[in-house]
Amino acid sequence: MQQSVFDAPPQMIQQPVRPSWNPAEEARLRADLEAVAAAQMQPARKRGKRAPMPVPDLTATAQIARIADALPDRSHAAAGEFHAVFVPRAICVTGFFLLFAFPAALLYLNYLGHAELVDSRFEPDEFARRISIVMLVGGALCMLLGWLWWGVAAALNARHRARWAVSPWYVPATYVGVALLAYGAAVAPKYVGEIAIYVRACAFALALMMYFSTLSTFRRTAQSVGASTSYFTRLIVTPWVVAVLGVVVACVWSYLPGRAVLGALVGLQFVAGLYGLTMYQAMAGLDRACSGTRLLHQDDQEFAKFLKVVS
Repeated sequence: MQQSVFDAPPQMIQQPVRPSWNPAEEARLRADLEAVAAAQMQPARKRGKRAPMPVPDLTATAQIARIADALPDRSHAAAGEFHAVFVPRAICVTGFFLLFAFPAALLYLNYLGHAELVDSRFEPDEFARRISIVMLVGGALCMLLGWLWWGVAAALNARHRARWAVSPWYVPATYVGVALLAYGAAVAPKYVGEIAIYVRACAFALALMMYFSTLSTFRRTAQSVGASTSYFTRLIVTPWVVAVLGVVVACVWSYLPGRAVLGALVGLQFVAGLYGLTMYQAMAGLDRACSGTRLLHQDDQEFAKFLKVVS
């Protein structure tokens, strides 16, 4: 009677052996590879005679090829493990620049007579209100969706390049946390009454902490994979500088003439554009480092691949 695999006891079923990475073994193989290559390329010199041209040793070349094949391949992009990040990055930046273009759209609506400036405040009509809602809501949705998609994909790519990379669950966890804080701030007046304003202030402060902690985490990830960290540093510092300037302007806002208000909006738009450009550069720099398109990296194996080609 033929026995099925499902009828066999568990100890008789051979489990697949998962390969494991041994850093000591990889270091030993790399040292052997460099030693063999140096011995092959070093010519023999004699006193009073010109050193002959080095002749490739077929045995040494075969040994180099064998050691190079034994090294683990870290090129996850070539193996099809690289997650595409261009589309979510484009969606995120598109949403940001929709928000960036809103002050210009508001000024144009004011020029057309749909948003009059009354007592240093814009009074939009129904048409201007619909345009504003479409731009603000559409830009916010694109930016949130693009950042969520890119954050997960970039974290998965970074984990192939560095051991201490950001977790793919970090960005979704911050989204859930901010959603819970927003819900708590919305229902706070129903349960706490007069102190709801303090609850909302705490919720807003925690949301800001999550945002800056996310940028800081991706900054550390960029540093671990060898990407530039200056762009993420600017993303962290710029909002604080703008906030300080905003407090100063708010103190004298009621004393500003109409032209000064328009000038402040133009300056805010310029800073927002620079912030969006910096965000794109930070995301693109991390993606390039994770895809392996930089010039040099400590784990590159181009020397071993070159020796395999010339042999």
